[in-house]
Amino acid sequence: WAIGTGLTATPDMAQETHANIRGWISDNVGADVAAAIAIQYGGSMKGANAEGLLSQPDIDGGLIGGASLTMDFFKCIDAVPSA
Repeated sequence: WAIGTGLTATPDMAQETHANIRGWISDNVGADVAAAIAIQYGGSMKGANAEGLLSQPDIDGGLIGGASLTMDFFKCIDAVPSA
């Protein structure tokens, strides 16, 4: 799964990768930076998978590609968790 492939990671797969990235930042830069930095999912996010991806603790946002050109974009917006 990567930008442009049309393939989407499962929420668990994406969370594992994002957690590893955040862990690396914590270990190599600092825990304060790791906690403050936003890590976005860069695969294919659309209305059908946005809620599952955005509900993960280490996924702070996502790239909305082709879905941004259709009404599906509003499903992505609705999937953003409340603060």
